[in-house]
Amino acid sequence: MEPIEAQYDAALCGAVLVSPKEMIARVSGADASRYLQGRVTQNVASLQPGGGAKSLLLNPQGRVLGQFVILRREQDFLLLAEHAAVEDPEPYFARELLRFKVADQVDFEYLHEELDCIAMLGPKTPEVFAKLGWSMPEASFAHQSLLWESIPLTVVRSARGAAVGVDVLVPRPAASKLRQELFNVEPSLLEGTEQVLELLRITQSIPRMGPELGEKTLATEIETKDLISYGKGCYAGQEVVEMSTARGRPNRQLLQLRGVAETAPPAGSTVFSLGDTAVECGSVTSSQRIPSAGECRCLAFVKTKWADADQFLIDGVLFSRTTLQ
Repeated sequence: MEPIEAQYDAALCGAVLVSPKEMIARVSGADASRYLQGRVTQNVASLQPGGGAKSLLLNPQGRVLGQFVILRREQDFLLLAEHAAVEDPEPYFARELLRFKVADQVDFEYLHEELDCIAMLGPKTPEVFAKLGWSMPEASFAHQSLLWESIPLTVVRSARGAAVGVDVLVPRPAASKLRQELFNVEPSLLEGTEQVLELLRITQSIPRMGPELGEKTLATEIETKDLISYGKGCYAGQEVVEMSTARGRPNRQLLQLRGVAETAPPAGSTVFSLGDTAVECGSVTSSQRIPSAGECRCLAFVKTKWADADQFLIDGVLFSRTTLQ
């Protein structure tokens, strides 16, 4: 396995292949579209077959129960969900998604024992696909079905923090064969780990279930422009989200910070404001070190009163607020 700096460079300049841990589920039934429209934060009704979006699942208090990609197909929906930060994530996710199901004709089925997810990230991804005679979906979370050696595949445009990327859903018995074929057609393709996915998401300020998201997180404490359709109408948690948005910024906000340190500050590290008297103003949720850059990146929830500050202290090290371009 290549070191993390090589994996990260490949994701930025070449291509890296990773097997992320995903919960894959199918939602079907005569009422599936209507039920999801009233349960999740995205405008499911506006999705056409072949389209997709990233969404949140909220409780009525506007707090986060799940984050997932929803893919519209002709007859059903696929959900690619993060593992929830609970002891039994599978029954938890299904239970919360279907909490308001009464007489609705909605069926839920987990598929991740049948399907594996292979993610290819980096600007050379289209080149690798071209060598196989495949084309890539153009829009974010757009998806298409392919046949490779009579094996059905689903290809999803999902960059996971890289500039370009796809997820390939493949039957588990064929996953190793497909991975080997990808390495064969592109010798420069690197094998990646969960750590490179973590580094990519932190550098792009993408929150994750567990470290940043959970039942203590209000949806408006994170960036929601790609997660919530504000004009779609009613959904669980909408009233709280709308009220919080109308009042302005919430009590805390998720920031990305960068600093020069030998080790990344562990989750839970206290963030202090600068000034004549340092004030505790937040805490680190996730962090990674970029060896090639000699710096650390971290995500931290910071109280809104200090969220516009440019610099902070973490474990005695100066960290600066990073704004995505």
